[in-house]
Amino acid sequence: MKKNRKGSRPSMYIPIAALLIAILTIFGIGVFLVIAEVEVTGASMHTYEEIIEISGIVPGDNMILLDRNNIAQRIIEELPYINDARIHRVWPNTVRIEVTESMAIAAIPFYRGTLIVDSAGRVLEQRDEAPHGLVAVRGIYPTDPVPGRALTTEPDAAAWVNTLITMLTAIEEADIQDDVLELDITNPINITIRYLGRITVRLGGIDDIQNKLRLLPEAVEGLPPNQSGTFDMRDSSPANWRFQHN
Repeated sequence: MKKNRKGSRPSMYIPIAALLIAILTIFGIGVFLVIAEVEVTGASMHTYEEIIEISGIVPGDNMILLDRNNIAQRIIEELPYINDARIHRVWPNTVRIEVTESMAIAAIPFYRGTLIVDSAGRVLEQRDEAPHGLVAVRGIYPTDPVPGRALTTEPDAAAWVNTLITMLTAIEEADIQDDVLELDITNPINITIRYLGRITVRLGGIDDIQNKLRLLPEAVEGLPPNQSGTFDMRDSSPANWRFQHN
């Protein structure tokens, strides 16, 4: 019987040893894996201080227990110009917040002010006046805009939002946003843009719009530098595109 009791003693120490290991592990994590520095990259429209405050990360927090997905989502939701956010652990004690910002491309009249939006139709901010260099949009009437959220209109006008997003995306992909002064989608099957400040381009509907806008710079390249007029691109075939000077 004595032999059996002696043989059972090692098993009694196993839970105690496991507990000690767990305590030492937690203690080690708490002491050695704490955040000493927080970096922010990719931001220009929001300050370092704004992003850090929204993230909630402070020096002394635990590196292991950091909820990276939740922090990233909070940054995206709270800061309108942030389109994407990634939280990286840089061992042993640094956290890097890497953000991707939306680019303002268009300005939409809203009551006595202007809404600034990106090519995805996301409201970035509201201003009294439109900044220089953005595409002035005509023919869409937003309702209850919220910075950081998608543009909304009355339910019976939702198709105009889709048309706007398609047009702004095509303008951005063609890399002509600096040359498009105005976009008019009042009539979705007769969309027009003001190009180079002197040419009204009639595009028709959004069918094949990416290809049309991609070819636009080359199509008007042969015109005299100061020639103004109307360029009709409503036909799907470039052979039928016509320019009429004023």
